[in-house]
Parts: sequence; structure tokens; C-alpha cells
Amino acid sequence: MRSAHLRRFVAARTLSLLGDRAAEAALPIVLLVVTDDPMVAGLVTAANILPNLLLSLPVGHLADTRERRRLMVGADVWRVVWGLALVWALAAPEPSVVLLVGLTFLMGCGDVLFAVSAHAYLPALVPSARIMRADAAVEAGDAVATLTGPALAGFLVARLPHPVALAVNAGSFAVSAALLARLPAAPAPPAATEPGLEGRAATRAGRGRDVLAGFRLLARVLQLAYL
Repeated sequence: MRSAHLRRFVAARTLSLLGDRAAEAALPIVLLVVTDDPMVAGLVTAANILPNLLLSLPVGHLADTRERRRLMVGADVWRVVWGLALVWALAAPEPSVVLLVGLTFLMGCGDVLFAVSAHAYLPALVPSARIMRADAAVEAGDAVATLTGPALAGFLVARLPHPVALAVNAGSFAVSAALLARLPAAPAPPAATEPGLEGRAATRAGRGRDVLAGFRLLARVLQLAYL
């Protein structure tokens, strides 16, 4: 493992998270200005968060069986596309609420895919003896992004036309994808790879049962929390 690889990974993850945090702060403000409707701002914000609840378990299975770097790059490219589409939608004289909700939901799907894949990728990049130091570097980058993201959002909303301010978020994902593309691949562990043709149906059924069991466990925890 080269230190340059870890620095590139931390930089890409920090930029990606910085875009997330800036968008989380800027999007409700932009929506209030553009639509003058707090209900729309609430719906769109909820649509961006919903994939975390719905997709974390299935995406975890995906990260266990697919090449993680490719998943991260794909998630960044996905968010660039839909982020620019969101900018285009907000530039309309009367933005469609359904379109805004759909676009932010799609961006939220990319957020989940990137976060889960990045978490799974780090152990493949760093030897076990250095994993704690690598985790500290990642957490430091996350803290920087979390602290500076809202401030960056305020500056962009105040200084730039509102849709353009959100385009900066898409730009952060593009830079992250370019950095990640230069990192080594991280194939899935041999035990998690696909079996032969005769075993694929059984493997898919097993994954489905595991995901369903995870959702049942989540539902049980939520039920106990509100009893």
C-alpha cells in the first residue's frame, strides 16, 4: 500500500462528503427561494434522506460481491448526472415538485452507494496493521467536510445564482470520481464472489433472505424504540 493511495482516497471521500454537506444545507434554502413553499422544501429534503433507510441493506450486499472502487466511481458519476439534472430543473420558471423529489431521491441513492462502498474499500487499501491510522485520517476528513460544508453552502447561495450554487456540488463528485479512478481495484473476497451457473439461483435466493431478515430486524428495532 502506498501512502499516495490513501491520501487520494481520503481526498476523494472528503470532497464527496463536502458536496453532500453543502447540498444538505443549500438545497432547502434554494427550494424556499425558488418555490416559496416550505412543504416542497420538506418533501425534497426527505426524498434525499429516504434511500438511507430503504437501500443500506441491499447496497451492503452489493458492496460485498462487486468491485468497490468501481462502485464508488459509478456512484460519483451517477450523482454528477442527477445533480446537474437537479440544477436544470430548478432553473425552470415553475419547477415540478414531482421532478424535484425524484431527482433528489436518485441522488440519495448515489449517496448510499458511495458511503457503503467507501467503507468496504478501505480495508482492501490499507494493511490491517495500519487500519486504525487510516480510519483516523478518514474521520478527520469527514470532520472537515462536516464543519465546512454548511459554511460553503451559505457562501455559494449568497454569492452565486441559486441553481449554480448546487452545480458546485456536482463538481465535487466529478473531482472525487477522477481521484478514485487512479486507485487500485478492490475485488470482492473469494468467499463472496458468484458461484458457477448451477449455484447462482441459490445464491440470489440466499441474499434475498438475508436482506429480508435485515429489514425485519430493522423494523423490530424501530418498533421497540417507539414502544
